[in-house]
Amino acid sequence: MAKVLIVTRTKNREILLKRAIESINSQTYTDWHHVIVNDGGNPGRIKEAIIELSETYRSKLSVIHNEVSVGMEQASNIGITSCDSEFITIHDDDDTWHPKFLERAIETLQSHKFEGVTSHVNQIFEEIINNRIIIKRKRYFDPLLNNRLSYIHLQNKNYFLPISFVFSRKAYNQLCGFDEVFEVCGDWDFHYRFLQRYRLAVIKERLANYHVRSSVANTQPDSINSVKNKLLHKKYSNLFYTKHNINPNSNRFIV
Repeated sequence: MAKVLIVTRTKNREILLKRAIESINSQTYTDWHHVIVNDGGNPGRIKEAIIELSETYRSKLSVIHNEVSVGMEQASNIGITSCDSEFITIHDDDDTWHPKFLERAIETLQSHKFEGVTSHVNQIFEEIINNRIIIKRKRYFDPLLNNRLSYIHLQNKNYFLPISFVFSRKAYNQLCGFDEVFEVCGDWDFHYRFLQRYRLAVIKERLANYHVRSSVANTQPDSINSVKNKLLHKKYSNLFYTKHNINPNSNRFIV
């Protein structure tokens, strides 16, 4: 059993997946196990992404192939329940970490005895051109994020991201995992429920990178961020408000 379970959900995005694996392999903290959940994608494309990687990495890897796509939240639950660990983190296939992300996160969790920790984040805008990832610009995602963050703040928006969040399996089990009703916004729902019960430590260092693509070449249609589907996000944002009995027009908090 590794200390940290890293779950990556992916589907036919091997260019991005290779970069995510490099991000995980670069961690100074090494007591982790990586589970890739191939959610209805071509298994051969997963093999292509990992075939040349070291035996050391592959000994710490499990791959789960879903014959058909079950969606992000069920894919997360499948990966998380596939093996044991003390802590859990979701590393999406298109995001990355600073090499010291896990080291600082686990150090903070163990020294403060919290059930979750998040770090500050870089938002990186990029394009994929001729199978190459081109970085266009970066910005500080939320420089004001601090330890006073509560579930009340999340009634307005999701202030922290899966790529920057490490949480205990104890909390995951007590919260009954991710709500599989959500096609998107499931992380927002999980974070909200987490903060209703637990305190969150905040590392004020940009140790995680949230990558955004608004368009890609026709050869990579799966690589556009789901966040760009505004109608889908509106639908599930409304579901979030209904589930938690929130009036979205009455909360305007700034952390």
